[in-house]
Amino acid sequence: MAAASKLTVAPVGTCRIHGPLRKGVSRYPIKANTWRNYGFVHTSAEALQQVRFMFGSQSIPAMIQPLTFRPGTSLQSLEKPYVPADVYLVELSSRKLLSVGEHAVQTNYMGRYFGEFLADRDRARLFWSMGAAEQHAVRRAWLDTDPVFLRLSKDDRELLASISRRVQSDNEIERDMAQIVQVVGRDKLVFVTHVDAVTPDESVIAQRHELIELVKACAARLDVPCYDPTPAMQEIGQNHALERNGLDLTHYTDAFAERLFDDWYARYLVRRVGILSWNRFEVSDPVAAIEATWFAGDLRGASRRLHAALRADPTQGEHRMLLARMQSDLGDHEGAIANAEAALSEDGPTEQANELLMRSLFELERYVEAHRIATGLLGDERETPEVLRICALSAARIGEFETAIVSWKRLFRLTRESSEAADAVLDLLEAADDAQAAESWADEVREVLPTHGPSFAVQWRRWISSGNRTALFALAAQAPPLDVGLVLPLARLSATKGFVVAAARLIEAQGAIIKDNPEVVGWIAVQAPKWLSEAKDAIEHNDLHVAVDRIGGNCLLDPESRPIMRAEWTLEKRLQKDARAAFSEKNHVWLIELIDHVVEAGLSFPEMHSYRGRAAEAIGDMNAAIHFLRNAADERGASLSSRLYLARVAARRNFYAEALEAFGQIASNENVDQAMRNEALRQLDTVRSRCVRAARELNARGGHDKAWALLDLIEGDVDVTSERKRVLSALHVKLRLLDLSDASGRSARAKAILDLAPRDHLALKAAAVAAMRLQRFSEALPYWEALRGTPERADYVESNIKKCARLIERSTVSTGFPRKVAC
Repeated sequence: MAAASKLTVAPVGTCRIHGPLRKGVSRYPIKANTWRNYGFVHTSAEALQQVRFMFGSQSIPAMIQPLTFRPGTSLQSLEKPYVPADVYLVELSSRKLLSVGEHAVQTNYMGRYFGEFLADRDRARLFWSMGAAEQHAVRRAWLDTDPVFLRLSKDDRELLASISRRVQSDNEIERDMAQIVQVVGRDKLVFVTHVDAVTPDESVIAQRHELIELVKACAARLDVPCYDPTPAMQEIGQNHALERNGLDLTHYTDAFAERLFDDWYARYLVRRVGILSWNRFEVSDPVAAIEATWFAGDLRGASRRLHAALRADPTQGEHRMLLARMQSDLGDHEGAIANAEAALSEDGPTEQANELLMRSLFELERYVEAHRIATGLLGDERETPEVLRICALSAARIGEFETAIVSWKRLFRLTRESSEAADAVLDLLEAADDAQAAESWADEVREVLPTHGPSFAVQWRRWISSGNRTALFALAAQAPPLDVGLVLPLARLSATKGFVVAAARLIEAQGAIIKDNPEVVGWIAVQAPKWLSEAKDAIEHNDLHVAVDRIGGNCLLDPESRPIMRAEWTLEKRLQKDARAAFSEKNHVWLIELIDHVVEAGLSFPEMHSYRGRAAEAIGDMNAAIHFLRNAADERGASLSSRLYLARVAARRNFYAEALEAFGQIASNENVDQAMRNEALRQLDTVRSRCVRAARELNARGGHDKAWALLDLIEGDVDVTSERKRVLSALHVKLRLLDLSDASGRSARAKAILDLAPRDHLALKAAAVAAMRLQRFSEALPYWEALRGTPERADYVESNIKKCARLIERSTVSTGFPRKVAC
C-alpha cells in the first residue's frame, strides 16, 4: 500500500495517546499527523487551544511559548501550512488548569522551565498555595523577597508571577469539548479518558474517576465517540498494563500501548481504511531473532542476516533501526545517523531513534543538532541520565549556559550521586561570577553528597567572607576528607582573614594524612611562632579576641608546646580578671561575645560558665542561660548554691525539666542542709502542678507533642492518664478532619500520634492505609502487623498483610531509568 493511502491520525494529549499511536504506525496502514502539534496537553482548555493552533485559528504569544511548546520544538516547523488529519484522538486527563492570562500552559513544561525555582518543595508548595488570581498580589510580594526568584530575568519573573492555577468546573469542560467538536468535526473526533487505575489499597483516585465519568457523559451528549482505556487495562491486569508492575498509575507499558491501538483501530479506524489487518511486508527474518544472534556474540552472522533482510525490503524501519544501533556501537556514527533517519522517515519519530541520533550527533561534535534532539526528548518526558548529560554538555558547547546549568542540576537531582554534574554546575556558576547561586548549589549538593570537596570549599569561603566564625567552626566539624591541595589554600585564607582557630580545626579534622603532610607541617612551623607573638601583643593591647584566636589555634595544632601552654595560662588569668570586671560593670553583651569566642576556640577559664549563664539571664536569653548555668553546676567542685541558683532560675522561667532535675538532685542529696532540702521538696510539688496546667494549655493551642513531653516529665509522681487521653483525643479529631485522599497529610498526622502512643489503634490504621496509598509497602507492613490483636477485624488485617507482602515483592522490580514525570 502506498504511503499516500494511509489514514492520518492526529494525537492530542499525553504519552498515553502518542505512545500507542507510535506502536500502531509500524503495524497498520496509519500515519501519525503531528503537524503543528506543539506538545503534550492535559486539560480540556489545553486541548482546545492545541486544536485551534493546529487549524490556525489561534496563536500562542512568544512570552508563554516556553511553557506551552515542547522543549526543542522548531518554530519553523509549526509555521508550515496545516493539512488536517483524518482522525483526531483527543485525551482529557486533568482538570487542574495552569494559565497565563487567557492562554493555557502545560504543567510539565512550566515545571521544567522554572525547574530551579520549583526544585525546593517548600517553595513550590507555597507558590502554588497562592495560585488563584486574587492571591497574586500577596504572592508577588513574597516572590520579591525570594533570592532564586530575583535571579531570574525580568521577563521570566513577570511570567512566573503571572501564572494562575485553578480547577476547571464541569460546565467549563463540557463547553471546551463542544468547541473542540466544532473545530475538528464530529465525524473525525474520538475523545479518550484517563485510565481509572486503582491505588495499592484498591481505591480509585476520586478526582480522576469523576473526570473520566464526566468526559464520557459529555461525549455522549455531544454524540462523539469516547474511549475509556479502563476495561482494556482490567482485561490484561493493571500490573501488566501500567509501568512498575501496575504501581505507576500514569504510564503505560509497551504491551498495553500496542493493545490499546489494536482496540482503537478495530473500533474507530478500520471502517475508514477498509483493511482489517495489514502487513506491508512479510518478515522472513524478524528483528528479535537477528538481535539475539548479535547479543550472543555473532556480530558477523547478525550483520549478514540483517543486510539480507534489508536487501529484500529496504523500507523495514525496525531492521534499519537495528542496523543503526549496531553501527553506533561500532563507532560508525555517520552510518548510524543515515539509517536512523531512514527509519524515522518510514515509521515516524520514536524515542529509540531519537536517542540514537542524539548520541551519534554528539559523538560527531554536532552539538547544535544533538542539543535540539535532547531537549525534544526531555520535552517528551524521556528523562534519562544520558539524555540530560548530552543536553547539558551540548548546551555548554554552543554557549547555552543557562540550559546547561538546568540540565546538570536535573541530572544531579535524578541520580543523587553525580559528582560530575555537581562539579559542572559549580564551574559554570563561578565562571558567571554568580557567587550567591554557587553557594546555594553547594548547600544542595552537600545535603546529598556530604563528601563533595568543591562544594565544601564554596561554603567555607562564604563564611570567611561574611566573617561568621560560628558557622566556620560548625563547618570544620563536618569537613569531609579533602586533598591537601584544597585544605592548605582554605587554611591559608582563613589565617589571612584572622580565623586561625578555624584554619587549625580544618587541618585537625583531616587527621594525620593532612596534618603530617610536609607542606602543611612547613606552613604550621612558620605560622605558629608568628601567631604566638601576635597573641602576646594582643594581650598587651587589650585585644582579647585576637589573643584567643591565635592561642586557640596554636593549642589545637601543638598542645604539648611549653611556650604555647605558658601563653594559655597567661590568657586564662587575664580572661578571668576581665570577665569579673565586665560582669560587675553589667557589660553583658561584650562579656557574652568574649566567652563565646573562648568556647569556640576550645579554651576556658575559671567561673566561665557561671559568668556566661548570668550574663545571658541578664539580657533575657534564657535558653543560653539555662545551658551555661547547668554547665556551671555540673563542674567538678561546684558548690550546691550554683545548682540551687540554676533550679530557681529554671522554675521562675518555666524550664520545667531543668527545674525538676535540679530540685530533685538537691532533695535527694543527704549532705544538703534541711532548709535547702525543704525548699527543694516544696518547689518540686509546685513545678509538677504547673506542668499539668501548662500541658493542658499547650494541648488546647495545638502543641500536642510538647504537652505530651511535659506529662512524661512528671509521670510516676503524678497520675497523668486522663491528661494523656486529652492529648490523644485532640489528635484523633485532627486526623479525622483530613480528607481521605490526602495520603501524605494523613501519614504525617498518624506518625505524629504514633511517636507519642506507638500502639494507638486509630493512628496505626491511618498510617497503614496512607502508606499503601503512597506505595510505601515496606512502611505499611509493620503497621498492619501491629494491628493484630486490636479491635480491627482480623480478616481485614491479615488480607492487607498478605497484600503488602505481594506488593513489596512486585515493587522490587527496578524503578530506575528512564524516569518519567506524570503525563
